[in-house]
Amino acid sequence: MLPPPSNHDVQLRGLTTQQKMSCRAALEAFLNRHGLAYWGLIVDLAEAGPKMWELEVSVIAPIELAFPIRTNRLRLDKAVNLSRVVDLCLETHFNACMNRKAAAAR
Repeated sequence: MLPPPSNHDVQLRGLTTQQKMSCRAALEAFLNRHGLAYWGLIVDLAEAGPKMWELEVSVIAPIELAFPIRTNRLRLDKAVNLSRVVDLCLETHFNACMNRKAAAAR
């Protein structure tokens, strides 16, 4: 198991303590699943009414992947599992980086 990222690699704003813990757990699971040492994560969450959130998730890949950051801006129902959305953002950027890397190797 890899060590968790340092605090300045992860910024979680507007989240409850439980949401922060679940987002950190999603990042740690992602790193372990792919055997990665570093990926950064910035999550900004804001109220968008009684049943909705405005979410911005920025995933920061290592600079050597030449596609360092991807930001997703979403409007979500509060019933949605926030850590699952964060995990999907991490996976989407990882797959984009790996596809770009594979295409460059051809």
